[in-house]
Amino acid sequence: MLGLILLVFSSLFYYDYLYLVSLFIFCLLYLVCFFNLNYLVGFLYKFSIFSLSDISYYFLLLLCLLFIVLFVVGDFSYYLFSLLVLVFFVFFQFFISVNLLYILLYFEFSFVVIYLLIVFWGSNPERLESLSYFLIYSVCGSFPLFGVVSVLVFYFSGSFCLDCLLQLLLGLCFFCFSDYFWFFYIYSFVVVFGFYFKFPIWGLHSWLPKAHVESPYYGSILLAGLMVKLGLYGVLYFYSCFLFFNISLTFLCFFISYLCFSLLFSNFSTIRQYDLKSYIAYSSIVHMGLVSISFWSGSIVSVFGCLVLAVSHGCVSSLLFLGANFFYAGSGTRSLYLNRGYLYIYSLFVFFWFICLVLNSSVPFSLGFFSDFLLFYVSVQFLFTSSFFFVFNLFFCGLYCLYLYTVTSHGCASISLGFGSFSFCSLYLVLFFLVLFNSFFCLLLMFIS
Repeated sequence: MLGLILLVFSSLFYYDYLYLVSLFIFCLLYLVCFFNLNYLVGFLYKFSIFSLSDISYYFLLLLCLLFIVLFVVGDFSYYLFSLLVLVFFVFFQFFISVNLLYILLYFEFSFVVIYLLIVFWGSNPERLESLSYFLIYSVCGSFPLFGVVSVLVFYFSGSFCLDCLLQLLLGLCFFCFSDYFWFFYIYSFVVVFGFYFKFPIWGLHSWLPKAHVESPYYGSILLAGLMVKLGLYGVLYFYSCFLFFNISLTFLCFFISYLCFSLLFSNFSTIRQYDLKSYIAYSSIVHMGLVSISFWSGSIVSVFGCLVLAVSHGCVSSLLFLGANFFYAGSGTRSLYLNRGYLYIYSLFVFFWFICLVLNSSVPFSLGFFSDFLLFYVSVQFLFTSSFFFVFNLFFCGLYCLYLYTVTSHGCASISLGFGSFSFCSLYLVLFFLVLFNSFFCLLLMFIS
């Protein structure tokens, strides 16, 4: 219902027929996902290559929500508008596909579209370095993934149906093909690290801050709100197969220890950044690190916590990048040390900025707090020593969010501010809408649980 209210209100400011029709479609899809109209979705996607699972439902909800926000806030040209509609189509097909070939193709094509956004709509010449990082990491993660899937399909299965492949893998592991147990191990690690490249975890993360810095604000919203969720969706979709791994306990403890210490490194790297976009990008790596640790517990509660964290992080990170674009529009720079004193000039915006940072630090009764509590509960039961890293992360996340608010809101403005034709009304509307959604969704989950 909030999506329809947003549609009606935005029609007072925009008169493009194609724009409003597309926005109406996004609002309709948002309502379908939010109210979970299974009979309608089942009628539309009853083919064997499409399906709406419990996991894809959360990601489709986030997809529709963020694209409503994009088309309300942004003032796009015809070509950029067409490209964003293509992005929406690719994401939508990825989340409802059950054919492994389509999943991998849409997974890689979505990164090609972001590549085009950075090339044609990025403003700095340094974007070439960012694109090289982006391309190298994509190739390193994609080629092994395509290779192991091709061997699995053409040598063992002959079908790209995901359910058939998962059943085949379980058969290879437990029943009659014990000689191929080694392939089960290779497949598992290639799939995990193939999606972890796009996740990303610490050590595979270098492309993400550079891509955020060189992309426009709508590219950053897509990267933080949806692109990193593709890796999470892929890992969660294959997780039912990973549960049956007979992984060496020594290796598992070593890998989880690495992930726990990477949580520390991510927090320390965040506090060292002076670029607003880079600061927010590293905070995204911190939140995704929580998911990468909790996933290996193999618990249904951890999967639900990961889904809730995906929705929470998608909303909050989009809010933060909208705020960073506000700072850039006013001062012409993203430097933390040159964006000061906004509390005395734009107090209403600073109020929303404070709410966004509070939500990012996972305070009680927020959606992030609900997901962090679930992941903390699972991790303590799975590996008690990880609880110390979770507590440190909770404290340090609140610390650098408080630091970011203090630096940008207080002090004397060091440069003159000029926003020109910046749309304050649409920005405040979107900020209020996403904050309200975050609170409502958290209360709904608490009521259900």
